[in-house]
Amino acid sequence: YYLGLPTPANGILVCWMILFCLYFISSESLNENNISYNVKIIPVIISIFSSMLLVSDLKYSKFPLLKINVSFKNNLYLASMVLFIIALLFGMYYGFTILVLVIFILYYIILGILKLIIDSVKTMMKG
Repeated sequence: YYLGLPTPANGILVCWMILFCLYFISSESLNENNISYNVKIIPVIISIFSSMLLVSDLKYSKFPLLKINVSFKNNLYLASMVLFIIALLFGMYYGFTILVLVIFILYYIILGILKLIIDSVKTMMKG
């Protein structure tokens, strides 16, 4: 496992954030006063949150082994990688590549946070 959010995942998240904000800024008037406060504050919040995840003690799963009979957990990770590749190919074909990447990166980030919460609850219930 990785300790803290892997840098490539953070890089995709930051790039998505920039593209997302540019989309909303370009859809509004270029006048600075018309840009909503939310579009200005979203990059700051996401940057702080992702920076904290980079140096955190959260355990994120590594890339699965490319063997089928290693373990059930590895097979599950391998199946999710196949699903990701299929979704990415469809996204590339239909022009939604960045959306597919963001969905899977957010899934990856949230899964790490949920693992921490579940492990904390299990630890509290034992002791």
